[in-house]
Amino acid sequence: MKKKKIKIFLFFLLILVFLPRTYSLTEYVIDYDSLAKEIRNSEGKEIKLSFDLISELALKNSLDIQIARYDAYIEQTELKKAESIFDTFFELEADYIHDKKDAVSNLVGTKKKNITYSADISKKLPSGTTVSLGVKAKKEKTNSTSATINPSYESLAEVSIIQSLGRNFFGLADRADIKITKLDIKNSDFSSLDKIEHSLFEAQKAYLNFLSMDQKLTIRKDMLDKAKELYQIYKKKFSLGTAEKPELLAIEALVKRRISELEVAKLKRLKAKNNLFFLLNISEINKKIEALDDLLIKIEKVDFYQALREAIEYRRDYQQIKNRLKKNDIQVAVKKNALWPEIDLEASFARNNIEGSYSDSIDNFTKQSHDEIAVGISVKIPLENNEAESELEAVKLQGKKNLVLFKKNERLILKEINDKASDVNSYSTQVDTNQEIVEIQKEKLFLEKKRLEIGLSSADIIIDYHQDLLEARLSLVNSLFKYRLGLIGLDLAKNSLLDKYWDEPL
Repeated sequence: MKKKKIKIFLFFLLILVFLPRTYSLTEYVIDYDSLAKEIRNSEGKEIKLSFDLISELALKNSLDIQIARYDAYIEQTELKKAESIFDTFFELEADYIHDKKDAVSNLVGTKKKNITYSADISKKLPSGTTVSLGVKAKKEKTNSTSATINPSYESLAEVSIIQSLGRNFFGLADRADIKITKLDIKNSDFSSLDKIEHSLFEAQKAYLNFLSMDQKLTIRKDMLDKAKELYQIYKKKFSLGTAEKPELLAIEALVKRRISELEVAKLKRLKAKNNLFFLLNISEINKKIEALDDLLIKIEKVDFYQALREAIEYRRDYQQIKNRLKKNDIQVAVKKNALWPEIDLEASFARNNIEGSYSDSIDNFTKQSHDEIAVGISVKIPLENNEAESELEAVKLQGKKNLVLFKKNERLILKEINDKASDVNSYSTQVDTNQEIVEIQKEKLFLEKKRLEIGLSSADIIIDYHQDLLEARLSLVNSLFKYRLGLIGLDLAKNSLLDKYWDEPL
């Protein structure tokens, strides 16, 4: 009884081991206590970031980039699936037959008992050849009066070959499927790289936006200090009776407005930082950023023809269409073969031996020649073959369509690079112009303050000039931001942005 219980226990244990595992969403629930502790511990800490560093962090930590890489990995598994057509199969079989059916003659017998064991191994080769090897052991016992050996034991071995000579001529279609799968995987890799590169662009854009917001905040602080300085001047003039009360109030309102604008600038900078941390997958949102870069860099014009050459070299959509054209050529060859009839050449060799015992049937297997050689050919001819003809026509038309898409893509590349290069060159001109305007507005405000000292200016003029300088400085930051963004946008359009920071295979 104890042994029986142990067997039952082992049986259920095996069932539990081989049952598919079920997953619960509780495994992925966020631990908010740990997250809150991590956020609190980051309070007041500072992280130094540069353009190159945030690019490295994005490629390492970005969730969107991780998703894109998994998309590529999933698609890459299709190659093994395609190659599975050449897998080796091993098959075991056991049969037991106990036949007591009535028969019309004693020669046939009314009782038969058969026990058969067989093992087969088969494999399809890249040449389109299917090779099979099988062995079988059979025991037969009967009450038939016509049986010369009873019981009898049979040993049998057989080798068979099937060779495709028609539609799948020497494995043409099988090998074509694998080549097409490889091209599809390459194109999938290109799509994933596009997503990774775009995520990198978004992280760099977020960093540039943070630099822009940070610089605008600095400008707001500086302009607030200048407004406060003006307020002190007017406050002194008012106490001396050389300025009217409305003028003092106007300058005081200017200070209040600059304070309000400063708070808005702080909020925008905070949101820019939060967006950057999200794209870099940094959860310690209370950390401060010390930016090691400045928006202002050496301003240069872009050579359109050089950018176009690089785009032709790097653009992945260009490579994808080339792969589609290669894929189409393969499909045309396969579909042409599909017009042929199905022709299979079959050959087999079998040897068996029947004795009164298993040992004798095996021992005498090689000594006695009881062989069978069979050769055959099967031909299946579709009389209309409409399906194959329509598929061939569709593939040829798809090839012509791909050529048109190829031409369209060339024109698209030309247009996009021209637009992006023109944008960068336009922004570079705007930067130069805005730098000059800032200097003019500074000089204008400085001279007006000199006039104020001798009583030749008014609060309204000072306020207007103060606002003009503020807007000029903000416009310069905007143009610098657009110029820097235009440069990485041009690299993105060329598909050369990723290569500057990442050379890993997918």
